[in-house]
Amino acid sequence: MKASLTLSLLAGLVAVALATPDAEARERARSGSYATGGGKTGTYQRSADRSPGAFGRQGSITTQEGRTYSRTSAGTYDRSTGAVNRSVTGADGRTRTATGTYDRDTRTYDRTVTGANGRQAQGTTVYDRDAKSASSTWVGPNGATTTSANTYNAANKGFDTTVTAPDGKTYTRSSSNAWNPETGTLSKSVTGYGGNTRTVDVTPDRAN
Repeated sequence: MKASLTLSLLAGLVAVALATPDAEARERARSGSYATGGGKTGTYQRSADRSPGAFGRQGSITTQEGRTYSRTSAGTYDRSTGAVNRSVTGADGRTRTATGTYDRDTRTYDRTVTGANGRQAQGTTVYDRDAKSASSTWVGPNGATTTSANTYNAANKGFDTTVTAPDGKTYTRSSSNAWNPETGTLSKSVTGYGGNTRTVDVTPDRAN
């Protein structure tokens, strides 16, 4: 579980680092080490290939016990039609795909997500650039509806998320990020829906 959580945290860091679109093709590869608040350490590698209309990302961690967990994602985006296609293969080897459209005028992303077991869910996300937030609605196979609101918190450079489940119960999740410019270390903290907090420090390798 701790290794999976660390991989999830690192995946989030990769997504943040590579979220800014590029006008031209770009390839990047990085590596470094991590240390969790629970005393676990290991190394990581990540790479990204980006070109107009397409991207690919790969990330992996190797724990202090020598176990390696990987995550890959790839996708395409057609600016003329708004068509978006994306696939993600997680640490468990299972692949999830998403097919949909993004409307640049309304900043609305509609997609159908298909899990490794073939089950599907419909998702709609509306982005508010000024408020740095996103609101999503998910409708599952049986019509069960879940909503979420995700807002950037400038004070801790993280995100606050509120999820309302089909039964009406509400859950919250928050994250924070701090960067040390001298060492290049990024410290990430996540307080999950159950109230437990996990931390990880990620330090990139630096050329001598």
